[in-house]
Amino acid sequence: MRCDEYGLQQKIEAMLTVMGTKYLKKEYKDKWSENNPTRGYCYVVSEVLHHYYYTNTDPYIIKVGDETHWFLKTHEGRVIDFTASQYMFKLDYSEGKKAYFLTKQPSKRGQILADLLSKGEIL
Repeated sequence: MRCDEYGLQQKIEAMLTVMGTKYLKKEYKDKWSENNPTRGYCYVVSEVLHHYYYTNTDPYIIKVGDETHWFLKTHEGRVIDFTASQYMFKLDYSEGKKAYFLTKQPSKRGQILADLLSKGEIL
């Protein structure tokens, strides 16, 4: 991870801590904690990164147990996953399949995160 990416990831994690469990799907609310702020937010973070920071990427998904995990991949094949830290093991991105976001613009939850980042002068 590049130095500037590390700073952005830290700021995103701080904003996810502010968002807390309020914007999580029900199945992730009990799994989220301030010590693991990315838990359950992989789709939202991938949307924001794709729309505002890494526009030349495609969304991908992989199965992790009985869950789906979202991440981005550049057209050159570099993986961008700011939420991988929610897992205590290394993910096998070679298993990823190209996916598509549900909407052409960030979802409501994605826009909330983008707005929080904007107020923090990140966008």
